[in-house]
Amino acid sequence: TYSYSDLMGRLKFYLQSGMTLDRLMIGGWAGHNYPDPYEIGKFTAVNQLAGMMVYDITNGSKDYLAKLAMGNANNHASVEIAPDCKR
Repeated sequence: TYSYSDLMGRLKFYLQSGMTLDRLMIGGWAGHNYPDPYEIGKFTAVNQLAGMMVYDITNGSKDYLAKLAMGNANNHASVEIAPDCKR
């Protein structure tokens, strides 16, 4: 369901099963820009989800991750990629 644009619809089963939004995360696929990663980040913040999961992160994922962060932080974020996590 990573490419399904109805973000709340993706969580519907879990919500109907009694889980709360603050215990759920929504996923995104870094290899695709649909749904818009900015909207995923914004949805996560507005609905106070527990977090976001990102599939398929590569060296080329900086723009995707930046859009997630910007949406989540209401445009007050930046992303720096540190190769091999050495920073």
